Amino acid sequence: MKRECGTLKNSLIKDRIVLGVNNTKTRDRLLRVQGLTLKKVLDVLRSAEETERQLKELDNESVVFESYLELERRRPSHFSGKHLRTVRKNELQSRCSIAGTVEPDMA
Repeated sequence: MKRECGTLKNSLIKDRIVLGVNNTKTRDRLLRVQGLTLKKVLDVLRSAEETERQLKELDNESVVFESYLELERRRPSHFSGKHLRTVRKNELQSRCSIAGTVEPDMA
């Protein structure tokens, strides 16, 4: 009798959780599971929460990357990568000339 009461209680909790899920995709996923138990419900919900968290994280990374690309696009041409490489190369040459030697493959 005690075990039947626990099983009924778990079944009622499971049903209440499934019907209370706001996300329709998650609720549909739960309703399609064969032999749904309270443990399976909790596993599916944890998985859905983790998936949602990862999607938000990826979305934030995407926004940051798109912002970076927008900044790169708006950057004035005199700050282009080629210009920076030339400045660094000239800076390296002047440092080498101060030391008295210029490496042939660096010039």
